[in-house]
Amino acid sequence: MLLIAFVLVGCAPAEQGRQTVAPEGEYSIRLAAQSMDLLEGQDDAFIEIAEFTKDGEFADPAYLEYATSDPDVVTVQDGNLTAVGAGEATVSVSCRDADAELTVRVWEQASSGEMSESTVRTYGRTYGQEGGIAVDNVNSGIGFAFYGTQCRIEIYNTAGTTQYIRYFVDDDQDGVRVPISRTGAQTYTFAKNLERGVHRIRVLKATEQNMWGTSFSFRVAGIETGEECLLLNRLPEQDRLKIDFYGDSITAGQGNLAESAADGITVANSDGTQTYAAFTAQALDSESDFIGYGGITVKAPKYYGTDITMYSIWHWYSTLNRTDYPVDPDTDFVVINLGTHLCTH
Repeated sequence: MLLIAFVLVGCAPAEQGRQTVAPEGEYSIRLAAQSMDLLEGQDDAFIEIAEFTKDGEFADPAYLEYATSDPDVVTVQDGNLTAVGAGEATVSVSCRDADAELTVRVWEQASSGEMSESTVRTYGRTYGQEGGIAVDNVNSGIGFAFYGTQCRIEIYNTAGTTQYIRYFVDDDQDGVRVPISRTGAQTYTFAKNLERGVHRIRVLKATEQNMWGTSFSFRVAGIETGEECLLLNRLPEQDRLKIDFYGDSITAGQGNLAESAADGITVANSDGTQTYAAFTAQALDSESDFIGYGGITVKAPKYYGTDITMYSIWHWYSTLNRTDYPVDPDTDFVVINLGTHLCTH
């Protein structure tokens, strides 16, 4: 009798009475997120299903099937993800004719907390200065990935007055605008109280390089690393659309945050990260340069004795660094937006 009982137990199906083959019907799958960032070796992540229905009604998740495009980057089993190695892969979730895809990026920790080309991506015509990264042009700056809960960056404000920065965390498209008011070096917390994990951040200059005779520039002096912020290596990047923008006050964002047309144009109500050029580059995930300079003309000097025309500066790093920038001859599109302002007195 004991032998018979043992045989019966050993032959029992792994899932008694549980259907694993989806019956016919009209299925729909919607994921809670379109992308996910993981740290190499992480095995506690799972795919969150926002909606899974059959004929408009709730469906059993046991019918879902999972697959990965690259098991050397990420593996998946019953919706649980394991980050195998650095890279990017697509994880698909399907049931009969319905499917959804999740982009998974797996990052590896950098060997050093120092800023370098292997960890920090630059946006626009930035350049090295005194061991840091100088940012003169509007809508230009840096971006990187880190593992932790907050991000603190040392910024050196070279202007003698307040300028503005806007930072974007992960997939945020609106960003947070912050003043950089103190002259000299100061450490700013651009993200805090985040859920511990992998996060991406972009820090862009909102103030143009020159307004009302005052020059505005800042230098990223360093990233504060430690338990709350582990710097990660950059992932290999795919070729992106290349668009260069050359323009006047509209491209620079002069007065675009003003509450009414009667308000004067100030540094406080101008933001070059909130312009047609910035929104276009963001929507297309393009690699772009932004030369936005209020009041600039094409070739004829605006004021007697000035050499600041688009004809003279388009190939510079900036008006503050008048050395030739290696303009990419393979740029896909060049956008020129130069107009005339009519003023009455």
